[in-house]
Amino acid sequence: MIQKQVPIVFNHHLAGATHVLGFDCAEIARAAAPGQFVMMREVQPRGYLLNRPFSIGNVDGNTIEIYYDAVGKATHAFAELDKGDELDVFGPLGRGFTLETWAKVNVLVAGGIGIAPFPFLAIELAKRRPQTHTVVLAGFRSAPLVVLADLFAEIGVGFKVATDDGSQGYNGFVTGLLEQELDAHGNNKVGVYACGPELMLKRVAEIAVGRDVFCELSLEQRMACGVGACLVCACNTRAADGAADYKMVCKDGPVFNARDVVFE
Repeated sequence: MIQKQVPIVFNHHLAGATHVLGFDCAEIARAAAPGQFVMMREVQPRGYLLNRPFSIGNVDGNTIEIYYDAVGKATHAFAELDKGDELDVFGPLGRGFTLETWAKVNVLVAGGIGIAPFPFLAIELAKRRPQTHTVVLAGFRSAPLVVLADLFAEIGVGFKVATDDGSQGYNGFVTGLLEQELDAHGNNKVGVYACGPELMLKRVAEIAVGRDVFCELSLEQRMACGVGACLVCACNTRAADGAADYKMVCKDGPVFNARDVVFE
């Protein structure tokens, strides 16, 4: 794990509240895996002190890319930063996605900013398992909020959109799009990876487990330390014998097998 102050190399608005920020750190770039995250804050914080967790969105050379929504005090402050400003960062942290599976089709299911870890995952799947097909299913409230379509086209993976208001793509929740995709490909050849709101993850788990499909979920939780010390991010999971087994999202996740997660 690396902790250091790093320079921002770009920080752009994409759509709605969504931004992409890149910082330079060769050590984290070499160590990072899809699904892991970093904790980061401004070097001179304006009224807040704790680091915030962010999925590693992509690694390009020595640059780490972070996709984030400016929705709170800290993230609005990040949106005001510019090239050359510095961040205090430590990572990479947590357990990432399983890349080696028997699946022939990889279905990445994102809800809103839950799309953040999937460029990195899609690129690594294309590198390590070029014989497989990957498609991203992305849910947004409406068409003006859709992001990363061009990036996924450049990577060479499929990209299908669901919108709550029907203004683009599938009319409804992204989980409806997932059911269509599973019907189209045949369940025994598909692996599902999902990140987004808890209700969406719960439904993705119901669909995937109900069809006996391999499925991993990236959980989003508030956390203060990122290493399992503060216990803020405890989540309810199921042990192999079926007994309750509390895990730390930061240390034991954020990625869990869908069969192991117990939703309230």
